[in-house]
Amino acid sequence: VRGASRTAGDLWSPFPHAHVRDTGIVVGNPKAAVRIVEFFDFECRFCKSLHTTLGEVRGRNPANVAVVYRHLPLSRVGHALPAAIAAECASRQARFEAFADVLFAAQDSLHLVSYEIAARRAGVPDSSAFANCRASESARRRVLADASTAHALGIAGTPAIVIGDRLAYGNRTGSQILEMIEDHMRRNP
Repeated sequence: VRGASRTAGDLWSPFPHAHVRDTGIVVGNPKAAVRIVEFFDFECRFCKSLHTTLGEVRGRNPANVAVVYRHLPLSRVGHALPAAIAAECASRQARFEAFADVLFAAQDSLHLVSYEIAARRAGVPDSSAFANCRASESARRRVLADASTAHALGIAGTPAIVIGDRLAYGNRTGSQILEMIEDHMRRNP
């Protein structure tokens, strides 16, 4: 309703699959009380914005909030899949967040990105291991496993975020995400 106040309950829908937070790339405190799971795509404009917002939210409460990134490249013929594979390889050297920052900054020209240069800019320490990872099937399998999980759970778009047992699609403001976290904490003391 136009002009009506929205509550956290208006922002998301029930999602009884909390186990999605158990795998993925964890950024932040792995023992955080709140894990925000994001299914994302490097070609998604809203994912780029949400990536920044989630970093800010996590930065406001680093001890209690972590973000779990799950790959959901929506286009298997575009550049999202190779970007996700490269990001997965950067994550294996603990450089996912910096690598994602580099890729999202170049989102409009993702087709021109050299993943080796992006890795160097992101501080990936071992360029040989990064190249070997990209050439292997293990990172590709991990990315496709995330996408398969999303599809099995009925998640078909990005960004999709899960906090506890609630799912929300689309870009969210920091205040909306904080409201969702507060709602989750109230319901799960």
